[in-house]
Amino acid sequence: MGPDGHGVREDHGVNAAIILEDPAYDADVNSDDVLWLMARHLASSFISGRSTDDKNRDITVAEIQRRSDNRTNQGTTRRNAGHPITATQATSVTYRTRRTWPHCR
Repeated sequence: MGPDGHGVREDHGVNAAIILEDPAYDADVNSDDVLWLMARHLASSFISGRSTDDKNRDITVAEIQRRSDNRTNQGTTRRNAGHPITATQATSVTYRTRRTWPHCR
């Protein structure tokens, strides 16, 4: 709230992809190397807002989920961010407003 007692908030919601190592394909469950590699890759392509047309992101949350989920990425043989496509599973969540975010309840 501002000094005059009024406040304004604009909610746009948030989409998130949750990525985890799949223990069925993880040779070392105590190592998070695959997740760190993905984090570095996403920092350079998604978080930076990379765009070839200056309007739309090159990669979306839905595409991150598709590429990172070994249940949906079997149509490709390409490695995902440098790791085998079977290494991770992913899901996505959408929160329409800030009040629906888990930490804001």
